[in-house]
Amino acid sequence: SLRWLFDSQKFPGYSGQGNHNLRVGDVDGDGYDEITYGAMAIDHDGTGLYTTRMGHGDAIHQYAFYPDSTQLQIWDVHENRRDGSELRDAKTGRIIFQIPSKIDVGRGMAADIDPTNYGLEMWSASQRGYFDVTGNHHHPNVSFPQNSAVWWDGDLLRELLDRNAVLKWNWNTQ
Repeated sequence: SLRWLFDSQKFPGYSGQGNHNLRVGDVDGDGYDEITYGAMAIDHDGTGLYTTRMGHGDAIHQYAFYPDSTQLQIWDVHENRRDGSELRDAKTGRIIFQIPSKIDVGRGMAADIDPTNYGLEMWSASQRGYFDVTGNHHHPNVSFPQNSAVWWDGDLLRELLDRNAVLKWNWNTQ
């Protein structure tokens, strides 16, 4: 049965914010799942929770980026040749840090690939290297794959799947 219908035309700033995919999870801790659809989130009752107004993108990742937290964050990329990529609070949409870009940032990734950093690492098609959860830029001369992260070898770190190869970042040798 239909419980609600979200019409972005009825909520100012929500139209044109969606990605090619979405994430579902309890971002506000109320025991109900919300829908994060690109640069906007819809509350469990079908009302708009927030919009960043950064517009459409392809890749979005929703995790608890900080290992000692139960709060969720979002790593999102945007194709508007302005906003680039950003890490934000999944509950409020508050931007934690942002990497603006003048290119169409169609791809981005977030995964824990380096145990020497606190939390997850994230990167996008607009730069080389990766960022930690505080926004510090690491290894700016290294290009990281942006397709998929997998658990492949049995440890708690992620490996990167690119085309038909599984790659593991070696933080000791870079």
